[in-house]
Amino acid sequence: MSKPITAIAAGMGEATDEESKTARTLSDLIPAFASKPLAFEAGSKWQYSQSGILTLGRIVEIVSGVPFEVFLRNHIFDPLGMKDTTFYLSEAQTPRSVIPAGARANNWCRRKSRF
Repeated sequence: MSKPITAIAAGMGEATDEESKTARTLSDLIPAFASKPLAFEAGSKWQYSQSGILTLGRIVEIVSGVPFEVFLRNHIFDPLGMKDTTFYLSEAQTPRSVIPAGARANNWCRRKSRF
């Protein structure tokens, strides 16, 4: 049985801080994930990551023909009346964002880039 790409048990590699800082689009970021070896065999353990959801976002962009953040806004956020929800934080939202407990120690929450 195949595992979904967004599964936290996929073992996909993560972009470095420098790769994340220089990426401007999801298509810029995907090669960084693809160039990394798997962190572990898919399904053998789990680990929180950004690579799975961002890869899925890129697939949505290719299939839909629109940027992922536009797809989310048009198909999820606006229909549900989520007026202050975005894929990329705005300048007004950034001071209100929270880094979850343990995120710094586990290096899975980066605020230095769009991703």
